[in-house]
Formats: sequence, structure tokens, C-alpha cells
Amino acid sequence: MYSLKIAILVLFSISIFHHSHAQKSEQEILELNKVNKDKSKFTMMSNSLTETGSIADQLWLVASQKGEKNGQPCLLVKSPRSTTWTELEAKIEDFRYTEGFEYKIMVKHEQFSDKSKADEYRLAGVLEKKKKKSDIRKATEQGTFDNTTWSFTHFEGKKIKEGYIKFSKHGISASVGCNSMSGMSFKANQKKGTLQFTNTDNGIMTCMACSDRAMMKREDRLFPLLKEVTNYEATADKLILKNGNKILMQLKR
Repeated sequence: MYSLKIAILVLFSISIFHHSHAQKSEQEILELNKVNKDKSKFTMMSNSLTETGSIADQLWLVASQKGEKNGQPCLLVKSPRSTTWTELEAKIEDFRYTEGFEYKIMVKHEQFSDKSKADEYRLAGVLEKKKKKSDIRKATEQGTFDNTTWSFTHFEGKKIKEGYIKFSKHGISASVGCNSMSGMSFKANQKKGTLQFTNTDNGIMTCMACSDRAMMKREDRLFPLLKEVTNYEATADKLILKNGNKILMQLKR
């Protein structure tokens, strides 16, 4: 009889344990779902419509020197991919600017349905602050290979939308859409229009798997094709890489 009571007590304890554990798991799931809903709501709010207009999070660069608009000093801003700086007359709330530093910032940009109201900007966060002199020249004033990034339009005669070649005093980096290449150098004579890419045999490439076969073929051809370049033609917004009269690649600024 005593043994039977013990057995019943043990079974009852196990039942309570499993019931409380199940309740706890169910509660944890409910809490997790609530958190996920909150996160989803927050993500939607980062670029959403409001009763008065819309609010969007935007990534900006702010130049280290100021510009001028309507006779007044103002900040110069642009998106990281843009080649053109824009004069910003409006104030960025909560942003403390120090001349001589280039910034990368997140900004909440509020636009109003009522067009009589000016757009408002508020700092969401400073991602980077570097002491440097920003290149605020217009694209047409920059040299062809003077810290410039060119985007591919044609590769061996075929139109493409992906990829770039970036020139700097340290050399070049390039991509045709998937992996990126670096470690290469170049020699250019802008008076003669000659161009030579060097160190292509020792260039470094990232090793991501690419699902696009055409893109993979272009990657296999990029180093050999750069090695073939002997001359170029360039305008303010167009760059053609050639071997004699043969066009190898075309890019735009």
C-alpha cells in the first residue's frame, strides 16, 4: 500500500512537471511571436507612410567642406553611389558637424503631403567619421582615373548591368557582378590615351559561389581581358577599354 502511494505521488509530480514545462514553452512561443511582430512593425516604420506624408531612412555621405547656396554656407550631401554632391539648405536635426571630417550617416527624411511644408531631416546615427578632404568636384571635372568608379555597360560586346572598375592611387578593384577582384595596378598616359593593367597574374579574388553561369564565365575572362587592354577612349561619363581598334569593355560613370 505504501509503495502504491509512492508510485502515485511520483506520477503526479511528473504530470505537474510536464504541464508546467508545456505552459512555459507555450508562453515562450507567445513572447517570441510578440517580439517578431514588434520587429516587423519597426522595420516597416523605417520606410513608411504617415498621416502627413512619408518617412524614409536614407544613407548619406556628408562632405568635409561646406558648399554655398543662395549666398549662404550649407552642407554638401550625396548617396554613397552618387558622383554628384547636393547642396542641402535644410538643417539635419541632432547632427553635430565638424568641418574637416567626412561623415557617413543614417538620416530620417520626412516628406509632407502638404507641399508648402519643407522636408525635414533628423539624424538616425553616425556610421563613420573620417578626417579627410572630400573630393567635391563635379564628375566632369574629375580625371578619368582620379579615384573614380566606372560601371560596366558592355563586356566583350555583350550588354551587362552588373560590375564596376574602381581606380585609385593604390591600384584598381573590379567586379563583374559576383566576386570582387583587387591587388592589380595600372599605368595610364592620358595625353597618348594608353592604358596598361599590371599585376593581373597576382590579382586576388573572393571565392563566393555564383549561381549565374554567364557571370562566372565573365569572371574567368576578366583578368585575361584586362591584360589585353592597351589603350582607351574617355569622355566625362563614358570609358571604352580597347586593344588597338578592338573594343573590349565599355563603362559609364
